[in-house]
Amino acid sequence: ALSPNGTEIAYVSAKLAGVSCAGCSNGIRVVNADGSGMRTLTDPQNCVFDNSPTWSPDGTTILYSQTDCGGAEELFTVSAAGGTPHDLGVAGQHTAWGPTEIAYTEHGLYTANPDGSNATLVAKNGSEPAWSVEGRLAYLTHGTTLVIGSSSVKLPFRSVTSLGWSPDGTQLVLTARSTSYEPLDVWTIKTDGTDPVRLTKFYDVFGATWR
Repeated sequence: ALSPNGTEIAYVSAKLAGVSCAGCSNGIRVVNADGSGMRTLTDPQNCVFDNSPTWSPDGTTILYSQTDCGGAEELFTVSAAGGTPHDLGVAGQHTAWGPTEIAYTEHGLYTANPDGSNATLVAKNGSEPAWSVEGRLAYLTHGTTLVIGSSSVKLPFRSVTSLGWSPDGTQLVLTARSTSYEPLDVWTIKTDGTDPVRLTKFYDVFGATWR
């Protein structure tokens, strides 16, 4: 996840798995956009996995989901400068942080205040939430139907795994598979579902951000 000012990247770091590292954990790290200055924000115990980091609009805090050894998922925040993570007491994953609210999935798509309060179900089948800079929430239902406000459109893809807004709010960047036999690649598309443009032809890409 790229910071709001574009200078830092928050990402998931996985320890090498194998015979000597069964059940190793995932932690959250931050690095400068040029690859320098890496710092570790979370370093959970074995079999605990921190995932889906997303930045607060002011760039001071990172929201993420944690899966414990029993498979339970919980939302946490941590200062981007480092410190003790804070448990929001909310079950969820696949986080997104908008101008005034957060969004996450937990058997449906929810929005809530940044402290986890006032959770509201948005869509029972919602996934892959993404906020625009002015606070519009985009998400998917049934895998490939794009919903923005009261509008919905079936996207021309076999599967979609992530969404992100263009800075001007007119397009989305996404990772998608055009057919069952194609790899996941980065695409752009207008918010009405028209004019898809394929940007990459790699083996698989799992996420993209537009700044």
